[in-house]
Amino acid sequence: MRVEMRTRLGLVSTVVATALFLAGITGGALGCDPPPYSLVVGADPPALYHDGRTSTVTAHVTIGDLPVEGHSIGFSLGGPGSIYPTTGNTDSWGNATTTYTSANDGTGTATITATDWTQEGHPSAQCTVTVFKITKNQEQLWWFNGETPDGYATEYTLTAIGSSTGSFSWGISQGFEKAGFVSGANVVQTVTIPNSNTVNMRSKGASEAVNDVHFDFWWNSIHVITLTETVRAPHHLDARSDLNPDDHAYYNGYISYIHYRIKDQFAEQLPSTVPANEAWIDPPHYPDGEDWVGETWPLPQVEGSPVSPADMYDRIWISGVYYPSVQNPEAPLGDEKVDHWGQRWRVGSSTSGYGVQVKDDILQRYRDHGVHR
Repeated sequence: MRVEMRTRLGLVSTVVATALFLAGITGGALGCDPPPYSLVVGADPPALYHDGRTSTVTAHVTIGDLPVEGHSIGFSLGGPGSIYPTTGNTDSWGNATTTYTSANDGTGTATITATDWTQEGHPSAQCTVTVFKITKNQEQLWWFNGETPDGYATEYTLTAIGSSTGSFSWGISQGFEKAGFVSGANVVQTVTIPNSNTVNMRSKGASEAVNDVHFDFWWNSIHVITLTETVRAPHHLDARSDLNPDDHAYYNGYISYIHYRIKDQFAEQLPSTVPANEAWIDPPHYPDGEDWVGETWPLPQVEGSPVSPADMYDRIWISGVYYPSVQNPEAPLGDEKVDHWGQRWRVGSSTSGYGVQVKDDILQRYRDHGVHR
């Protein structure tokens, strides 16, 4: 067939252009594979505390090395907690995000699934968030200057619940002079216990402010939470004006009760029975200060016993034949001083000289009653 050269050249040009176009569309006309599709999802952070903490979950879509914008991503959740929103479109970076929120009391593994509803076949990918809570086998930590009275925890066990495997680490970042780990942290340091989710904490001193002890928990080198603790301790005695004075006849002498409430360093009454004791001290006089020259009144023995923190009382009593003679309480009370000496009160032990010092006073005996001053 006869064809003009102009037409023949034009036809050749058209065929070549079409072949190149087809190769670009199919990726196979010239023997090339299509660029790979990728959907990756991750959580930041991948470990959380259980009380409503959040993690950002990001789905990332690429074709080849290029991010894909405008794909519709659906998010779904398996496990404790919640996610919002449940759908999103990828941005110019190829990312669509949602927020995972931990449940107030749910622990364990939460699995978030991202599904690309735009891509053919609706591919999906998953990530996980491990949710922890930390329990204490005692509610409150106390300090009694090395004493361990019944009913007051001076040591407790912390347990991280959420995963039974991994590397568990505990550390104290503030207040290390008030609390430490039984395993030996006497300075600021991290105590690492691989493959164990428990640690024991012990009081070392009294807190100066509420929540001034900070301890941290890591899982697989991920910082999960900083929690706080207050180490409470007996601090002072509050005289009970509603019960004092309280003086009674005792044979030929008297018995005077002086009533107090035991308070901690935050002016709160201690919660339950606790041992307390007294000791004689100098100043101002030791062991006995004479106010009545030549008096023969014997110095009483120090006492210690379990007491009610709502009504801890000192019992000052004397009867018998001494000089000057002892009297029953008069009305009004007399002012004839016999003797006095220094007195110190401690809480935490029934043994004199042990526990936390809460009060110093002068025990003053009159002929018909006794007082603290």
